[in-house]
Amino acid sequence: MRVARITIDGFGCLGDFSVDVGPGLNVFFGPNEAGKSTLQQAILALMYGFYAGDRAKPRESALHQRYTPWSGGRYEAKLEYELQNGHEYRVHRDFGSNDVPTTIWDLAVGKDITNEFGRGRRGNVPFMTKQLGMPKAVFETCAFVSQGELFEIAGENRASPQEVGDAIVSLAD
Repeated sequence: MRVARITIDGFGCLGDFSVDVGPGLNVFFGPNEAGKSTLQQAILALMYGFYAGDRAKPRESALHQRYTPWSGGRYEAKLEYELQNGHEYRVHRDFGSNDVPTTIWDLAVGKDITNEFGRGRRGNVPFMTKQLGMPKAVFETCAFVSQGELFEIAGENRASPQEVGDAIVSLAD
């Protein structure tokens, strides 16, 4: 799977944010509180939602509340992605509504295919688990590397920029 484009109207500190993601390894960097972890959580929420089932667990509701847009505005985002078979899709989630409406579009035919995956409460549409064949926890472990993890790989928070770069390259391999 390859993420192609992320568009965020509002999600935590990110508002009116859009980025095209290139093929291969992509590195998002910036100072503390720039929104790197928020971007990671937005991608996960777009792909898997906040809620694993129809009943909201307190930690899921707390996470949903945590990323309410800081500047007000619409709590929603879109993600365009391509599967390994070449099929392209766009997911749109409106996190601000009570039932978190989710829509999945097949971009090749311009058709809403959300109902092919079934709809649960709270916007729970398990499309990504079905398309990738992996749950959220597995995807998160495979797809994201935190700054702390890089420093750990490079050596107890004493990593030079070159060592961090080498660690990123080794992870990509």
